[in-house]
Order: sequence, then C-alpha cells, then structure tokens
Amino acid sequence: LTSECKMTTIEFGSFRYNVVMKLLPRVYEMIQIRAQRTLRDLYYADVGFFKDQVAVNKAFNDLSCILRVPRWSLNCVASTKGLVAGNLRLRSPDGTLVDCETSQIGTPSLEDWEILPSTAEFVLIIEKDSTFQQLIDDGFL
Repeated sequence: LTSECKMTTIEFGSFRYNVVMKLLPRVYEMIQIRAQRTLRDLYYADVGFFKDQVAVNKAFNDLSCILRVPRWSLNCVASTKGLVAGNLRLRSPDGTLVDCETSQIGTPSLEDWEILPSTAEFVLIIEKDSTFQQLIDDGFL
C-alpha cells in the first residue's frame, strides 16, 4: 500500500475532489454487491463528468490512500488480466487472506500470491470478462 500511495493534498471543491466524491458511492456499491470493475468501466460510466481516464485513475488512487486499503480490496483493478472466484483461498503479497467464495478478485497476476489448500474439484478458465461477470452475477461461481 505505501509504495502505491502517492497522494497530494486535494482541495475541497476542486475537480479532483469532485471526482473522488463521485467514485466513492460507486465503489461502496461495488463492495456491497461484490461486483468487480475496471478503472475503465468507472470512466465509461460517466465520460462527460470525468473528462478523461487519467482523472479516474488518479482519483481512485487517492481514494485507496484515503481509506488506507490496497486498490484491489475496493473491487477495482487497472485492467482485468484475470479474475478469480469460487472455492479458493489466497494470501496476497501483503499477507491479506482472500476468500474467493465470498468475494471475487481481479488481479494482474497471481504470481506473487500464495494459493492455500482447497477442496475445489476443477478450475474453469473463461477468456471473456463479460462472460465471467455474467456467471458471477447469475450465482454460478
């Protein structure tokens, strides 16, 4: 978290402040319904307001720093390279335990993650993110 946390002062009423405030309820909702989104998804939710992708990226980093949590724990990733859901438990590089049955995670790479013992009978690999999201939303995984 500390290496990613490069936040400057955000002035009340500034555009950057407004972007953070716009993202906050969306992130809260994503956590509540256990939905995974990319930063790009957040940007396209209101292109007119956000102006550009960079504004969303910076504001999301600010939000992560303000809350003192890693970005992945807010159910949002820079870009989806892989998603994990189901009967699997992982330990993140910072030591956090993640139960993939109760929350799906998106991660650029599981290379530095520890996969804990599991009773999973199979691994299903789905290439299309939209298909994966639909299976999650339908309760299949």
